[in-house]
Amino acid sequence: MQDCLLLSIASIKSHLVRDVQDLDLPPFDPYEIAELPFNFAFERIKSMMLFNVIIYGLMDYKINNVMANYEVSMITFDAYFGQLSVYADFMIDYISEQNRHFKISRKFINIIVINHSFHISQIS
Repeated sequence: MQDCLLLSIASIKSHLVRDVQDLDLPPFDPYEIAELPFNFAFERIKSMMLFNVIIYGLMDYKINNVMANYEVSMITFDAYFGQLSVYADFMIDYISEQNRHFKISRKFINIIVINHSFHISQIS
């Protein structure tokens, strides 16, 4: 069954590049998100929000470890992405080590993930 699931996931790749209107799915490359909030356990960061997020590279994936329950109503798998590029505006609300409250807002940030390494550049 796992081989069949791998083949099925591979077969939908060409459909995910463009939007699938029958399923109300937007295109996956680039994938756009209006707002993306983050929650942190780190107490100094009160909040972080990304706006106007555009992600490139989601279609360059490799699927591993596909598993499904008996009814095949739930499928889980590991996805490996060689390189992802994320462009977004952001706002961070945090408290410094000197207990000063700061809000940082920038117009643009570029995060590139290559083989589990993050590379961040900022244009404001």
